[in-house]
Amino acid sequence: MQNVKTYIEMIKNIPASIAILDREIKYLFASKGWLRDYNLTEEIIGKSHYEVFQNIPKEWKAIHQEVLKTGIEREGIEDHFLADDGSDIYINWVVTPWFDNNNEVGGLIFKSQDVSQRVKARKDLEMAQEMAKIGSWSFNIHSGKISWSKEMYNIFPEDITKGEPDFEKHRSTIHPDDVEHWENTVGDAVSKAKNYTMQFRSIHPNKIVWIEAMGRVKTSRTGEVLELFGTCQDITEKVLQSEKVNRLNQELREFSYRISHDLKSPLTSIEGLINLCREEKDDPELIEESIENMELMVHKLKDTIDSSISVIRNEAIELSLITFSAQDICDRIIHLLGPQFDKEKIKYQFQGGDIKLTTDKSLLESVVENLVSNSIKYRDELKDSFIKVIFENDDNFIYLKVSDNGLGIDEKFHDKLFNMFSRFHSVSEGTGLGLYTLKKSVERMGGSIKFKSVKDEGTEFVVTLPRYVSKA
Repeated sequence: MQNVKTYIEMIKNIPASIAILDREIKYLFASKGWLRDYNLTEEIIGKSHYEVFQNIPKEWKAIHQEVLKTGIEREGIEDHFLADDGSDIYINWVVTPWFDNNNEVGGLIFKSQDVSQRVKARKDLEMAQEMAKIGSWSFNIHSGKISWSKEMYNIFPEDITKGEPDFEKHRSTIHPDDVEHWENTVGDAVSKAKNYTMQFRSIHPNKIVWIEAMGRVKTSRTGEVLELFGTCQDITEKVLQSEKVNRLNQELREFSYRISHDLKSPLTSIEGLINLCREEKDDPELIEESIENMELMVHKLKDTIDSSISVIRNEAIELSLITFSAQDICDRIIHLLGPQFDKEKIKYQFQGGDIKLTTDKSLLESVVENLVSNSIKYRDELKDSFIKVIFENDDNFIYLKVSDNGLGIDEKFHDKLFNMFSRFHSVSEGTGLGLYTLKKSVERMGGSIKFKSVKDEGTEFVVTLPRYVSKA
């Protein structure tokens, strides 16, 4: 720059944000755009830039000195600093040297563009997309270039640091069972200028994500598709919730049908016995036998009703979380079932009483009680029976193991063990809701249950619970 005054004269009416400073970083000139953007007046002429802007970062000051020393231009994109009033400012900037008549650096030219509103709008959009798990995208048909918003890199298993994905790489992340549907939908959009909404799955390293994609087409005047653009939303939670509701509805239908059947059958039998008593009222023995049978039917009805209430209550009650020791569980089992251990000569063993748990105590007591009661009920009377209840733990989980050497469960029934109304032994005519309800109780505490069993050898149930259960 041979004559800085000539340059100032050339740019003084340009609306762009430009300032010219000397080697001491004092203002020689500031354009109307500079004064407007930073709410300044011409009184800054002759003042130090660092006096006018007192919050200039050290890194920027170092850049100014570097350009003065090297004469090489520097630039920055969307750099952030705090204004004197504490507000956030984002600017694109260029620091260019100007040269005096001796061709030496005489000072600096600052060119800047305040992009705060644009950056803040984008950040607000990114936050909204992150909260809603919605990403936006565009695909240029001719260049094949894909542009993604930040949230797209959370929805799909792509590394944002590696830049925009190409079409084939993006295609490889689609679930194999959904690729054809995905390709046909996108293909129709390109060939038929057709907007679309579709659902498909994306494969991540450790999970499957359900996605709802909305695509729109941009066409030329002749109707040729130039670009696809739209949104993708992670709907995994919604899909899982829908599947859960459908599963619960199916269970409710089955539950209603079986309960109505199980209630109707004994009532019909009781009705028949009453009619028989009326017809044979002069036969005391027959009447007595009928009454006994009716009592059995009434007990069966009560069991069915109690089991049904237990299922409903299990889903309805709110978890009550307290911290307690496994020994409390053992003490309750001894109190409730100890007489049966003695009567049936069952050897009972308990381990892990010092382990602490934080969960719903009454729910866990019910689980252990039911498992131990089943071990008693399905013992093998030809053996010296034993039942073991063991609590173990690691950093994250509590493990409850209940094992016995009873009748065991035939392998052909293993897949149906926790189904509603499933019965596997002739020893007891239970309602078939016990293990179903037990599994639901474990799941309500955030846990899982599995088992291994061999017919005529015995069974072991293993309940896994988180060390700390959350109501959420």
